[in-house]
Amino acid sequence: RGTLLTGWHAMSQLNHAIVAVHLGTGTVFVDASVPSCPFGVLPPASAVEEGLMIGRAGCEIVEVTAQPVESARQVVTSAELDGRGDLVATSTWTLTGYPAFEARREIAGTDARSLVERIVGARFPGSEIVSTGVTGELDDDAPLVVETTFRAPGWATKQGYDLSCGAPFVFACGDNPLGAEERT
Repeated sequence: RGTLLTGWHAMSQLNHAIVAVHLGTGTVFVDASVPSCPFGVLPPASAVEEGLMIGRAGCEIVEVTAQPVESARQVVTSAELDGRGDLVATSTWTLTGYPAFEARREIAGTDARSLVERIVGARFPGSEIVSTGVTGELDDDAPLVVETTFRAPGWATKQGYDLSCGAPFVFACGDNPLGAEERT
């Protein structure tokens, strides 16, 4: 819950538990409450500066250093307007690190189509998912690649013989959940 006040002995300061794994190469911190989180990766909600380590020899305040993880989200989209003014787009999302972890967790809980419908639907209400494909969902070390084609009806309006859009076409998966200091 923010800064640990070492002079104030109250368990209410602590709101989460992570595990310290002592290896020959050093200590690795793991959030055991997050299913399938890669070893040594702390989700942003678990990232803290220091914590209370409870061990056989007693308790001590320790600095919590998470293993650096490269996280990236690349979205490549090609789109065109059809003769009715519908936007037809093909998009490939390549996710690594924490964004891939979050997407794999969502896919495991539902399916890839639900993930795509949630992301595309938020940006293009009323859109129709035409196709969805995923590679790398079973390999935590590989990038997760999601390919989708979707149609957003009525994206442009006819003005005489021309089609006109009120705003430029922009598509992205959303805000990066990691702050600037957490990104590699």
